[in-house]
Amino acid sequence: MQSLNGIKSSRDKKDPLLDISRKIYLSYKTEVFRDDEEIEFYIINSISKYFNVPFSSVQVCGSAKTGLSFHKEKKFITCESDLDIAVISLELFNKFAESANEISKGYSDLSCFPLYRGNRTDKQFKWNFLKGFFYAEM
Repeated sequence: MQSLNGIKSSRDKKDPLLDISRKIYLSYKTEVFRDDEEIEFYIINSISKYFNVPFSSVQVCGSAKTGLSFHKEKKFITCESDLDIAVISLELFNKFAESANEISKGYSDLSCFPLYRGNRTDKQFKWNFLKGFFYAEM
């Protein structure tokens, strides 16, 4: 797995984390689509069109990109593992932030945030929002 070798090499050389991230996520090929790049193109192109963002703003990340989940320490398994996608767009982020603010009436009505596994999601939303991202399961 090219990504894993790149991580180990960069770690051994004590490269900055930003450089390691750029190498893996913006330079290396996506591990799980290495033998079927047409599917990767179709997925990224579809997301790009759906959200009306540049193609380059859509990136495969997580275990699909590297072939291994570093948090769960297990390999990506097609049709079982999650396919994590990042859409990097300030315009889209602002659009969703404005929608959330409007729907929740300035965050005074938190009932619009669904329950997930029996827990309220408004706190998780706020935590992620302050870090600069939204999370959605599709």
